Amino acid sequence: MAVAKKLKRAPVSVNGRAVGGDASQPGGKAPFLDELAAVRLAAIVESSNEAIISKDLKSIITTWNPGAEKIFGYSADEMVGTSVMRLIPADRQGEEADILSKIKRGEKVDHFETLRLTKDGRLIDSSVTASPIKDATGRIVGVSSIARDITERKQAERALIDSKERMRLATEATRVGIWEWNVLTNLVTWDAQMFEIYGMVPTQDGLATYITWRNLVLPEDLTQEEALLQETILWGGQNVHEFRIQRADNQECRHIQAVLTTRKNATGQVEWLVGTNLDITERKQAEAALRASEERFRTMANCIPQLAWIALPAGDIVWYNERWFEYTGTTVEQMQGWGWQSVHDPKVLPQVMANWKAALETGRPFEMEFPLRGRDGQFRTFLTRIQPLKNAEGQVLNWFGTNTDVEALKAAEQKVQNLNIELEQRVAVRTAELKKANEELEAFSYSISHDLRAPLRAMGGFARMLESQLAGPLTPEAQHSLQRIRENATKMGQLIDGLLDFSAMNWQPVAKKKVEPADLVRAVFAEIRAEEAQQPVEIEIAQLPPCEADPKLLKQVFVNLLSNAVKYSRGRNPAVIKVGWRQEKNECVYFVQDNGAGFSMEYAGKLFHVFHRLHSAEQFEGTGVGLAIVQRIVQRHGGRIWAEAEVGRGATFHFTLGGTHYG
Repeated sequence: MAVAKKLKRAPVSVNGRAVGGDASQPGGKAPFLDELAAVRLAAIVESSNEAIISKDLKSIITTWNPGAEKIFGYSADEMVGTSVMRLIPADRQGEEADILSKIKRGEKVDHFETLRLTKDGRLIDSSVTASPIKDATGRIVGVSSIARDITERKQAERALIDSKERMRLATEATRVGIWEWNVLTNLVTWDAQMFEIYGMVPTQDGLATYITWRNLVLPEDLTQEEALLQETILWGGQNVHEFRIQRADNQECRHIQAVLTTRKNATGQVEWLVGTNLDITERKQAEAALRASEERFRTMANCIPQLAWIALPAGDIVWYNERWFEYTGTTVEQMQGWGWQSVHDPKVLPQVMANWKAALETGRPFEMEFPLRGRDGQFRTFLTRIQPLKNAEGQVLNWFGTNTDVEALKAAEQKVQNLNIELEQRVAVRTAELKKANEELEAFSYSISHDLRAPLRAMGGFARMLESQLAGPLTPEAQHSLQRIRENATKMGQLIDGLLDFSAMNWQPVAKKKVEPADLVRAVFAEIRAEEAQQPVEIEIAQLPPCEADPKLLKQVFVNLLSNAVKYSRGRNPAVIKVGWRQEKNECVYFVQDNGAGFSMEYAGKLFHVFHRLHSAEQFEGTGVGLAIVQRIVQRHGGRIWAEAEVGRGATFHFTLGGTHYG
């Protein structure tokens, strides 16, 4: 055998004991015993599954057993006489020098774990034990090594480490704490996540105590928790439950979900309780908030006057508010799914179904009016609106619908429609009547203009004729009477003209455009001043803002107001007239002010009536129609007019024109 041959060729001692050699040589001992020991040693080396290798102090292999061949793949012929460095990876070459240094000092290397190379290039995990080989004189002459292949064990250890690391990462990621309690020894261990959940600093060995846990559970939950522990120990199985704790670091109350199970020993006795803790406080708070939100929704939905309901994405209605059941007189069981069709008018239901299915297919809102039958069997019209509740991706999660009773509204709409028809008929009648009245008014105006004017002209003409023909024989009284006839005929003509002018204000169209009032005032005052050249008059015209008005009609307003101002200011030296404006809220107010005779505000209400005068004709001439015409023009522009005055201290007339102004 190769090993025996090598041992015979190199007699050595292992740990001080001679193995092999020749007893006839100096130092030889008991030849029979040495040979027997050598044979036994060879048998052990040959049969061992471990690699038993000898090498000299230069790392040259001197012996190589079958176990070494099995582990490394090399035969004894391939390895004996070569360096052991061919078994050592390049990055671990320094290990051999360290081993030889220890051997030369007489030290032993025990169970040194490292990596070694096999013949096929694989790296295997090895455990190396090396001892010095001494000769008969005690001199260290070589190294005896035993190498074990521990690859499977190392792989198992690494797998266990990986498993523990994965478990640690999983518990950290899921925030699940794991604990174990040996109910026989009362030993309790927590992982790091358990200490985190309970607000404690982890112990180095992960040990905790039952008292530690017990003191952190809320007293109102502790009794039930301890009963569950004892029940699980007694009956085994798994238990899932919840309890509350107060964290040790800040006394904050937290909700814990616990899973508890047992592990038995070989005799079937429960030896371990194993469990997990998960902090579910945020979930409990979210659940409480959701319940509160749902309760608020139900309260609101039951308080509104509409019938309300919720449907699934496919259209099945799963919830109705109380108003629905109160109105329809149905039950929850009757309304499940698509049971709502039973309260619809069969004649309208097909159209309702078509519109509803179209909404379900497109995810678009639904709106339609249709009748629903009440508990009394009568149908009432409802306006139904349905809105889809969608997620971020646009998918319909639910449908929320309301049915609003619009029966009264529809009846009111019908009543309004009937009233509008009736009103239109009345307007048509009144329009016809007004048209007839206008025609009569035009005929009356024509009659006044022609039938009354002709006699007046005749009276005036005959009076002048008599006066010219009979001037000599007439007495002063007769001449005065003829003059009075002429004057009254003239006055009557003026009254007729005024009445016609006032009547024309009712039907004359208003053609509005942008007007500069200041230009109108200056033009009107120039005309009046030419007629009243003898009277000293001063006028102040402000920068009046433009407005939207009929230029002809607005000129008539200023003609009448300025004429009155000049007339009623006679006797003042000078007469002073002011034309200005001011802003009141959103209105432009124009005014004409004089320092004339004024009037008592007691009679201000009569100012704008036709033929009403506050002064006698002997004091101031006029027909009493001018201010009535002004008021009618202002009103037809959408404005208003009023006056302020004091007897002997003048008067001010204010007016607005409505509509647009450019001030």
